[in-house]
Formats: sequence, C-alpha cells, structure tokens
Amino acid sequence: MPYFSDDVVSSNIKELSRLIAIVIDDFGYRNDWVFDGFLDLDADLTYAVIPGNLFSSSSASMIYDNGYELVVHMPMEAIGYAPGEVNFRLLTSMSESIILSKVLSAIDAVPNAVGMNNHQGSLFTADEFGMKRVGSVLKDVGMYYLDSLTSPESVGYGVMSTIGVPVVTRDVFLDSKDDVNHIVDQIYRLAYVADNKGYAIGIGHIRLNTLLALQESISGLQEKGYEFVFVSEIVSSSSK
Repeated sequence: MPYFSDDVVSSNIKELSRLIAIVIDDFGYRNDWVFDGFLDLDADLTYAVIPGNLFSSSSASMIYDNGYELVVHMPMEAIGYAPGEVNFRLLTSMSESIILSKVLSAIDAVPNAVGMNNHQGSLFTADEFGMKRVGSVLKDVGMYYLDSLTSPESVGYGVMSTIGVPVVTRDVFLDSKDDVNHIVDQIYRLAYVADNKGYAIGIGHIRLNTLLALQESISGLQEKGYEFVFVSEIVSSSSK
C-alpha cells in the first residue's frame, strides 16, 4: 500500500534553505528516449504517472526502480472539454462512492506512489465536496497531496489542511511555453523563490525541451548551493 511517513524523510528540513522540488507530470503516455532521459537526470525528482495509459504501469515500475519519487497524477475535470482518462477522471457530478472508488483504483494502478497531484482539474479542484472525498482517501492510505493550482479557485490546500492530509502547492509552472530558454528561465525563477522562502516547487511535463532545460540547469544550480529534493521532503517540513 502506498504510504507517506516522516521517518523516510529528513527531520531537519526547516533548518535547510534553498530547496528545489521539481515534479514532472504526464508519465504514462510515452516510452522512448525522452522518457529514458528523465531517468538519467542526476537529482532527486518527483515523477507523476497518469493511471490507465499504455505505459503507465511500466513507467511507474521504472521510475521507482531508478530511485525517483512517484506520485499519482489524478485526472480531474477541467473547465471545458478535455479528452482522455475517462476511466479515472473525477467529475463534479459524481457521487461520493464513485469518487472514492476512482481514487482508490488510481492509487492501485500506480504502485509505490507516496502522493498525488491533479491532472488538469480546473473545475474539480474548486469543488469542496469532491476534494473532501479525495482527501479522505489520501488520509486513509497516508499519502500527501500536491495542489498543482490549475485554477485560482482551487480549494485543495484548504480542504487537505482541514482534514489532516499533508499538503503543499505548486510555486512555478516550468513549461507553459514549450521552449528551452523559457523553461531554463522558469527553473531559475524557481531558484529565486527558494531564495526567498527556503524552498520552491515547480511543475513541468515529460517533453524533450523540458528534459533539455533540466539537463542544462541542474548541475549549475547544485554548484550554487541549491539542493534538489523530493516533494515529500518539503511536505514533511510544511506539516510539522
């Protein structure tokens, strides 16, 4: 069963500074040399797997075996039409029992995941009823929640905090523009956020330009004293 426990993360994160956690979304769509490149990055990174796609299971296994952190990238209803993941997508029109069943099925489909973040979800993450049901499952299985903040109306952080689920929010989207120079700039913007509050969480996607930007940026930031950590380490610090 997936779990999240303070004994598997550093106990003195609050005393450290300049921590960077990067999450790469949308694993499960591809199994190619770009995928392999993400498994060669020399940093503690968190990879989010969408359940139910052709390469979801194999991606989850390889991510775990290569020592990266694994989370469930939970499909949630967006504002407007969004295709795909119909077997797992959470809708605001769903009953409590259906939401609970889909969340549990998604967790079972991504073994060894320690957390969850939302895939799309600009509509669902603003729905308190639905997010409370998601949170109840996460609390039961001991997983954290990362609010990707795909909507300024998201209630994810507040709901999870209220019911006792460890939770953090995204600081910077890295690759809203699919351009290497832009992504590098966003990674350094993430470092600036870490300078000011001690840590920062960025989200990108399993794309070639994102891979190239990370290959270009990681070692330089490490040399400047930034530490790349799993999201669970920041969650642990924030929840104490």
